[in-house]
Amino acid sequence: MLKIYKFNNSPFVELNEIQKQYRYFFLNKIKKNIYSLVSNPCYCSGNSDILISETCKFGLNTKFVECKNCGLLRQDPVLDKHSMNSFYENEYRPLYTGNISECNIGEIFCAQYKSGKEYFIFISKFLTSKNLNIKNFNQVLEIGSSAGGILAYFQDRGHTVYGVDPDVTYVKYANKRGCKSDSITLNMILKKKFDIIILSHTFEHILSPLKKLNNIYNLLNDNGIVFMRLPGILNKNIHRISNIFFDYKKLHFMFYLQNAHTFYFTKKTFINLINFSGCFEIGYADEDISALLIKKDRIEINKSSIKSCNEINDFIIKNNLRYIILKGFRHILKWVPLFIKRVKKMI
Repeated sequence: MLKIYKFNNSPFVELNEIQKQYRYFFLNKIKKNIYSLVSNPCYCSGNSDILISETCKFGLNTKFVECKNCGLLRQDPVLDKHSMNSFYENEYRPLYTGNISECNIGEIFCAQYKSGKEYFIFISKFLTSKNLNIKNFNQVLEIGSSAGGILAYFQDRGHTVYGVDPDVTYVKYANKRGCKSDSITLNMILKKKFDIIILSHTFEHILSPLKKLNNIYNLLNDNGIVFMRLPGILNKNIHRISNIFFDYKKLHFMFYLQNAHTFYFTKKTFINLINFSGCFEIGYADEDISALLIKKDRIEINKSSIKSCNEINDFIIKNNLRYIILKGFRHILKWVPLFIKRVKKMI
């Protein structure tokens, strides 16, 4: 394990006063056993892991391991279900946004509405390629709907929408904006079926991926599809070199490690999981990760569908080396204007 990934109780990113306060609240609850941790074994039943990190961007003592069997990066141990629900209700938003004002919800809604447009176009193009019309996929469910901005875009295009999210404040806001939402679990959705189910930056937060996929399967109409967007480890856009001029820490993978994420995927490890579940056919998947899943007849879980994929550890090493080199280059660039100024004086 590289030194930067060792726990030292120091955040990798700059925190404002609100974030520092809620980081303290979280750490105090862990210390007093108000929040409990439980084991998070890999879905593939692999019995050997590589320790990747002992910390996250906020300097919390969270361990991330890579499964030697399927290659999936996961947090282990994790908060138990009760602790996780409490964390999302009390510390999550202030710690991650640095803002406790309800005015911020409106900004989140607007950003989600833009994402809704992007997702609508993405799904529509996919369905068109299958000689299908998105207008015939009327019933839309979003899991982790937050302020409801994504649903609002689909609703404005004539779809019937419904959202579920654990945050009561955001659910109330979504309802206020006309998007029907509830703060309930998937098991509490009764006698409803959907044509499109959306999970936007939600799936990486869950505890039991196979159980979640099974729940989604049961809520989907026979010809239904699932759209997922989640942070891909090998997504080149989030490590783009232009960050050297803005927020250079975004060049390092540590910037993306979060205690709220129980899983991190590459395209290969995501495909491994979906194939293993036996519930869906993959219509599309890339390294972003953006993915479209098509409901199919269930097949028996087949462990032979797991393809060995140990690419994370190599990525971690290369990413760290690249970060050190570019950080040094950035330091040199800072001195260039001063050097030019001095040369001009000498001429």
